[in-house]
Amino acid sequence: MKASTFTSKKLTKDSPFYSALNKEQLAAYFRRVGFEEQPECTFECLQRLHYLHSVSLPFENFNPLLRIPIALDQHSLFNKMVKQKRGGYCFEHNLLFGGVLSALGFEVTCLAARVMWQIPEDVIMPRDHQLLLVDFGEGPYIADVGFGGNTPTSAFSLHKMEPQQTSHESFKISKDGDAYLLYIQVNNKWEPMYRFGFDEYLLPDFEVINFYLCNHEKSMFVNHLFLAQTKEEGRYGLFDDQFSFHPVNGETQKEKIPNFDQLIRKVETVFNIDVPNPTALEQWFNHRNKIDQ
Repeated sequence: MKASTFTSKKLTKDSPFYSALNKEQLAAYFRRVGFEEQPECTFECLQRLHYLHSVSLPFENFNPLLRIPIALDQHSLFNKMVKQKRGGYCFEHNLLFGGVLSALGFEVTCLAARVMWQIPEDVIMPRDHQLLLVDFGEGPYIADVGFGGNTPTSAFSLHKMEPQQTSHESFKISKDGDAYLLYIQVNNKWEPMYRFGFDEYLLPDFEVINFYLCNHEKSMFVNHLFLAQTKEEGRYGLFDDQFSFHPVNGETQKEKIPNFDQLIRKVETVFNIDVPNPTALEQWFNHRNKIDQ
């Protein structure tokens, strides 16, 4: 790894990145996402890793849906998302990505956001989305590799309030008092994604939120199937039995999945996931179909 003059802050035991990934795990992560360059604490490396993570690892919630516990320590995340070639939801993606950046010498602070995407204006959501504040001596950047179907493929500078273009869409950050809002441009219209501040969240904070999202009867992650995969040509999504493809340039295509066999085929071929408990998933799928009939 190339030497850097930037020195990150010392990690505390409550930091999600205190138990750091070792060299072998980092090498395995690089193979998983297809990173072949020299890893170093630079802007170029941050952006390259952000893009490759986003187009390589799927967003998925099979664990909460099938009542399989989620562990948020670095080694559990590595085993699931790298060794088992699974995906995860926002905490898993951003904690693993943050651990990689931290091991490379970036200063990484975990933040939490209130989701605003497709939420009525009069509804206030809890701070249950995670993002990362990343510094490497060139000013702070926001990194987020875990926002499902709208996951950015680049990190964003907090010094720029004008639109910031990615490989797929344009995003922009605006300041609102002590908070910041992230917007995405969809169909030539700016839509809010979430609102965040700079309060640092530690591993115990995320473990509490994680427990709620994985167990509460009203959590969307225990009631619905969410899959998303960004690829070079566009974004693929699956919500319960509704499959969609949003090309980078073109109109959205939608398809209803008629049966469980085709659902599994989509999961394996489009999202490249081996379902952890196919029998339980089939029971969930058949139960939802009965409710919808």
